[in-house]
Amino acid sequence: MTLQRWRPWLPGALIAAVLTALFLWVVSTSEWVDEDVRRPLTGKAALDDLYALERVLQRVGVKTVKRDDLSQLPPPGATLLLRGWIWDLLPERDRALRAWVEQGGHLVIEASMLVSRPRSANWIPINLVPLQSQDSKATSSRFEKECARVAEPEGVPAAYPGEGAAPGFRLCISAGAPLSTRETPLWALASEDGNDLLRVALEAGTVTVVRGWSFGWPDTQFSLFGNSRILSGDNALIAVAALQARPGAEVWLVSGRGGQPLLAWLWSRARVAVVLGLFALALWLWRASARFGPIEASPPVARRSMSEQIGGTATFLWRRSPEALHAAQVRALDEAAALRVREYARLDRVDRAAAIAAATGIGAPALARALNPAAVEGAHALPRVLTTLETARRRLLQQARTPAPSIGSRRAIPTFAPEGSR
Repeated sequence: MTLQRWRPWLPGALIAAVLTALFLWVVSTSEWVDEDVRRPLTGKAALDDLYALERVLQRVGVKTVKRDDLSQLPPPGATLLLRGWIWDLLPERDRALRAWVEQGGHLVIEASMLVSRPRSANWIPINLVPLQSQDSKATSSRFEKECARVAEPEGVPAAYPGEGAAPGFRLCISAGAPLSTRETPLWALASEDGNDLLRVALEAGTVTVVRGWSFGWPDTQFSLFGNSRILSGDNALIAVAALQARPGAEVWLVSGRGGQPLLAWLWSRARVAVVLGLFALALWLWRASARFGPIEASPPVARRSMSEQIGGTATFLWRRSPEALHAAQVRALDEAAALRVREYARLDRVDRAAAIAAATGIGAPALARALNPAAVEGAHALPRVLTTLETARRRLLQQARTPAPSIGSRRAIPTFAPEGSR
């Protein structure tokens, strides 16, 4: 009796026990940890990759100038951060850039720009070290880590000298191939797998290359100078030292892309027009696309009345062929007159007009002109002629069916007499 009372509750109890056991197993075999998630950039930082770097340099007291291309070179003694460059596209600009450095300019680039460097750009005395098989493990670990410890090699002047300076820096960039040079570096940063930053002299100027690998154009996520990395680790300190930033100095931040892309420029300058254009295009595509049915409901199938059919045909003939409409009206009058006038088919047009005039009371000259096909010179003369012919036809149909006497002569007016009288 007790088992029967608890039997309806058994399935639910079993399901609850299974879910409880599953929950306890998940809790015992899993580990819950906090993970930092980067927040997306907003405001000016979302539109300008060097926004944070520019703010840091301005806090130091540096004058910053932002350009898209190198149509104009910085003044002598300034620092140029060149983030993108297409070698050999404009050879005269390559030569002008080298001459500017040799005259005292300070050029700063990222190592990814050395990959596509042709032989004509070998004036930069810094190269990438080919990765050997034994170094691939150490390099891959740099890709996985956020930051790595770097230090200034012995014999290289410190960027921030003085007591209390922290030994080394935490550099947070993507790895890539390390750097090498045959010249004596003016400043350098090295990690356990190679040089991460090198600065060498070139005549009166300097060239600084920062290790890093940008996938495509200057990558905002892996670049030392980008918004996503400039505030990580000691990147801000390293960037200020790499750019030789000091109060009163001038730093040019050049993307090297030769201008903003067309789509980005249109969106920034004519966003409303672009949105309206896309909306109009979508509306046109919707209107021009294939439909599963007619645009509007089909009208119900119904037969047209005889008067509508005759009226429509007459209107068409009036506009397209007045002669055909006149011939049809004359034929209708002839059919009505043949029933009222004896031997009507043997009469010519003048006698027919005279016979119809005698029977209807309409003037014979007007009927003769209406029966003449040449009277229809155009659609403007057709209404008067058709009115005369239709009036005569209707008067003939209204008369009695009494046969009319024959016409004695060509010009005689026909007389009507009762049948049987002589």
